[in-house]
Amino acid sequence: MPLEEVTTDNPRFAKSRNWTISLRWLLALVFGSLVAISIAIVIAVSVGANVSNTFALIKQSSVRTLNGIDHTIRDQIQQADRVVKSVSEIYKEHGFELGDMQKQENYLKSLLRAAPIVNGLLLFNLDGQKTGMLRHENGDFITFYGNKKEPARILNAFKVSADRNETETVHGGLIEYNGEIYQGISQSLVRDKQLQGVVVALIGADAINRVISQIGTDLDTPVFLLDGNSNVIAYSKMPEMFTKGRPVSIADFPNEDMRQLASAEVPEDIDLEGFEDLQVLTNRGQDGQIFLMKKLVSGNDVLFTVGVHFFKSDLKAEVRRIIGSALVGLAMLVIAVLFAIFLGRKLAKPMTRIARAADHFSNFELEKFRELPASRIQEINDQASALNSMHTALSEFSQYVPKPVVQRLLQSGKDATRSVEREVTIMFSDIVGFTTLSEHLNAVETAKLLNDHFNMVCKAINETNGTIDKFIGDSVMAFWGAPNADDEHAKNAVCATMRISDELEKSNKQRVKAGLAPIKLRIGIHTGRVIVGNIGGGDRQNYTLVGDNVNVAQRLEQLGKEIMDKQDLIVLASETTILASGIGENFESLGSRVLRGRERPINVFALKTDETLIIPIVAQAASDIA
Repeated sequence: MPLEEVTTDNPRFAKSRNWTISLRWLLALVFGSLVAISIAIVIAVSVGANVSNTFALIKQSSVRTLNGIDHTIRDQIQQADRVVKSVSEIYKEHGFELGDMQKQENYLKSLLRAAPIVNGLLLFNLDGQKTGMLRHENGDFITFYGNKKEPARILNAFKVSADRNETETVHGGLIEYNGEIYQGISQSLVRDKQLQGVVVALIGADAINRVISQIGTDLDTPVFLLDGNSNVIAYSKMPEMFTKGRPVSIADFPNEDMRQLASAEVPEDIDLEGFEDLQVLTNRGQDGQIFLMKKLVSGNDVLFTVGVHFFKSDLKAEVRRIIGSALVGLAMLVIAVLFAIFLGRKLAKPMTRIARAADHFSNFELEKFRELPASRIQEINDQASALNSMHTALSEFSQYVPKPVVQRLLQSGKDATRSVEREVTIMFSDIVGFTTLSEHLNAVETAKLLNDHFNMVCKAINETNGTIDKFIGDSVMAFWGAPNADDEHAKNAVCATMRISDELEKSNKQRVKAGLAPIKLRIGIHTGRVIVGNIGGGDRQNYTLVGDNVNVAQRLEQLGKEIMDKQDLIVLASETTILASGIGENFESLGSRVLRGRERPINVFALKTDETLIIPIVAQAASDIA
C-alpha cells in the first residue's frame, strides 16, 4: 500500500508533510475486508443449513462471488461506456471537429487518464478517416492525426447505423487493431440529429487480464474469462499468457485443470436450485473439477463468460475449515462493522465540508466559505488545498468583475455575457469638487477617502441587486436589471439612491465633527433599453452597457451642477424611472429640461431630503390642499 508525502505550495498545508494514504487504497482495504468477511459469514451460515450436502455449502457463496466478479468487470467496462458518451456529448456541443486532432487531443488525454481500463480512443468519420490516441505501455500517449483512412469494415465492426439511438453504446466484442486484441465499445457521433461518425473505446485484453488476475488473488481461487464459451482470454493463475490479448482454446490450454472444462458436463447428482443464472459443470470422479460460470450480457450481446473452478475433493476440507473459522468470522464482522462506521464518519466529515464548499462556489457565495483543514488522506487533502486556493483566486477575481456576472457565468457559461437588448436602470454618481477636497491630502489619505466612499456607494448598490459597471476617477457607474432579469430594477435603483442619501448624511455629520469638509455628491438615474453584454475586442472585454439611455443617465448627473446649491446631495431621476419605480412620492418634479447634447426635453425629478428641497415641502402641501 503506497504511502506518499504531502507536497503543496499552500502555506497552511505545507506545514503538514507527514505520510498520507491514497483514498483508493483505503477504500479497497475497507470494502475488500467487508466483502471477505461477508463471504465468510455466508459460508458459515451455509454450513449449519446444509451440513448433509457438502456442495450446498458453497452455493450461496458461489453465487455472490460470481456476481461480485460480474459487478467488478462491469464497473471497469462502464468506465469505457462513460468515456465514449463523454466524447459523443462533447462533439454534439461543438467541442471539436472530426479530423481536427489538435482540438481533440486535450479531451482524449484527460478521458484516458480518468479511465485506466481504456487503452485507446479512436474517432472515425463516415469516410473511414481516423484520429485518436492510444496508451503506451510506459504511460505515454500515441496520437493519430487522421492521415490514414480505414476501410468501411472498421465502421461495420462497431455496428454503427444512422437509425440507432445516439445515447446507446455498442459492445463490439473482441477485435484486432494494430496487432493487439481489444474489446471495442463504440457510440455514434451525432450533431444536429445527423450521424457524423463514431467514437470507439479500446479496452485492452491485457487490462482485463490484470483485473481477472487481481480478483483471483483476492479470492485465492482460479478465475477465468471466456470469449463466449470456446476460448480463454484471461486466467488468474497464468496472466503472463495474455499480455498481448491472444485467446487460447480450452482444448489446447496448458493448464490441465482448466483443460477439463472441455469435457465437463452438467452434473446429475447435484441440486442446482439456487444457482440463479449460473452454469455448473463438472467431471466424473473424485479428482474432477467443478466449474461455476456466468455470462456477462449487455443488451442482446454476450460480452464474456466469467467463472471459477476447484477440485471436488476440496469441498470436504473446506467444510472442516469453514466450521472452525465461522466463529472467528462473526467476531471479525462485528469489528469490521464498527471500524467501517468509524472510518465512514471520518471520511464523510471532510467530504461533506468539501461538498458544502463546492456548493458555495457554484452559487458564488464566497462569504460563506470556511477554510478547509488539512487531511491525512491524499485525495481529500489535495481537494481541500485546491478549494482553498480557488477561494483565494475567486475572492480576488470578484474584486474586478461584477459578482452577478460571475454567478451567471458559473451557472450559464458564456451565454451569461452574450450581448442582448434589455430595459435597465442606470446610475451615475460623482463627487463634487473632489480635486479641491483632496488637494491637501497625500496619496494614502486620498485613496482611503475614495475607498470609504466607494464602499458606502457599492454596499447600497449590492444590497439592491445592482451591478457595478466601473469606477471612473471619483465616479461610479452602476445598473439594475442585468445580468439577472429584475422586474423591479427601477424601484431597486431608487432605493439604492435613498440608502446612499442616508449613509452620506451620517458620514458627513462625522466628518464635520472631525473638522473635515463634508462630501458632496451628484447622482443621475434613468431607465431605458440598452445593449448589455461583453463589449470589447481581442482578449480584453468588459461587461457593460451601450446605448443612448446610458448618456441620458450621465447627463442627468451632470445637470446637477446647474441645480445643486448648498446641499450635500442632489439625486436627479428621469420621469421614466419615477413611473417604473412606483415610489415617486420621494421625488419632486423639476419640470421639463433639455439635457446637454440632446434636442428633446425630458421631465426631471429630484430626491426630497431635509436640506435639498427644490420646492419647499410646505408649499407643496399647501398646493395639494388647494
